[in-house]
Amino acid sequence: MNGALHKSMAPAAALVLDEPVLTTSATAPSPVPSTAHRAAPLKAIDEYRILSAHEITAEKLVRADDPYLEGHYPDFTIYPGVFVIESVTQTVHALVEQTWESRIEIELTAIKSVRFTSPVLVGDTLRIRCLCTYVEDNRLTVKADCHIDRNELDPDLDDAGAGAASDRAARMTLEFRLVRADAHE
Repeated sequence: MNGALHKSMAPAAALVLDEPVLTTSATAPSPVPSTAHRAAPLKAIDEYRILSAHEITAEKLVRADDPYLEGHYPDFTIYPGVFVIESVTQTVHALVEQTWESRIEIELTAIKSVRFTSPVLVGDTLRIRCLCTYVEDNRLTVKADCHIDRNELDPDLDDAGAGAASDRAARMTLEFRLVRADAHE
């Protein structure tokens, strides 16, 4: 059914999803995900590129005027770890929206593992790569690898934050539940 959502003979609340199929262009500016059933998120990715029905990359340039940076350490401003997770979530949302039908939403249900390894600073570009695997019960397991590209290295960073111009910022495994947008109504 080319990525369409359909009901099965399973209980009424269960959904069955066909294998996703890439249905749109591979590169697009990032829209802010639907806010129908949650607070309006801040834009956590600038653009994304769909590589396949299971793989996507995205980028986020961390700007000094991003509203969530204010007060997130006044003397050493960093992109909050929770926003790294939100950036991954918005990346996965873009993949699901473009490869399944747009009436499907994702809900983060578990952070299986997360490791932050380098701070993401103002001026850094966060580069995200997600590999998504559909599992039973309408769940999506996502392995995300996040790197940063720095135009200039901060000489005041200690050894944990210093390094090459491209460092791993985080690695995580997240689990999402896929739901029909109209299931909330």
